[in-house]
Amino acid sequence: MKDLGNRRFIILDLKRTLVVNESTCRLFHQLLLKLASSGIKLIFTHIFRAPMLRRYMKAKLGENWSSLFHFFDDNDPALEWCENHLLAELHPNHHVELSATHSEYEMLEGLTPAEVSIVSALFVRHQYRKGSVVVNAGDAARELFVLARGTVSVTVTLASGMQKRLATFSPGMAFGEMALLDESPRSAVVMADTDVECDLLPIEAFERLEDTHPHIKIVLLRNLARYLSTKLRKANREVSIFDY
Repeated sequence: MKDLGNRRFIILDLKRTLVVNESTCRLFHQLLLKLASSGIKLIFTHIFRAPMLRRYMKAKLGENWSSLFHFFDDNDPALEWCENHLLAELHPNHHVELSATHSEYEMLEGLTPAEVSIVSALFVRHQYRKGSVVVNAGDAARELFVLARGTVSVTVTLASGMQKRLATFSPGMAFGEMALLDESPRSAVVMADTDVECDLLPIEAFERLEDTHPHIKIVLLRNLARYLSTKLRKANREVSIFDY
């Protein structure tokens, strides 16, 4: 406690915890109240390992439960939650509308303006509300998505039932690109973090480029291959560093 300094948030990770008994719950409750009185928020992660803790906090905190007891399945959303609170305090009226034009799409890098226009004519624009499912695991893969506005997150369900976020995409980035390569069912869920707009490139339209504009198709494939390589390298680094 004496080393807290001017810290605003503390994340307590229960991933390695074997058991949380009533004595531990009492200790955590006292710690939470002590930190809250100093303006520090205590956040618990991997809370599914301690079902008693959630029940204990709900009984002790009563109507203050939702405002004082913060918990997440994983560290990643917990860190994001802390960051968002800090940003809101520093820039309370700051709002940025994230968007990208076709010429800014990563997938279209290396194409001339005329070639970008050719591909743009093949896109089908779709809109999704915040919190809606853009892609569901197991869905048939018939198109590639390029994010034009907003942000989306890719998640998978682990054996424990916990949702694990794999990535977050911002405007100009593509996802679902495996559909253009193997047409296998979708392997993850993509959720809209904000209201979003996506340009969809149907597989059939992509395949027709081989006859009408083979150079464009080669450039798209090269960009997608580079994109997949980058994601694979990122996954390799994460596997070598973190214990999932």
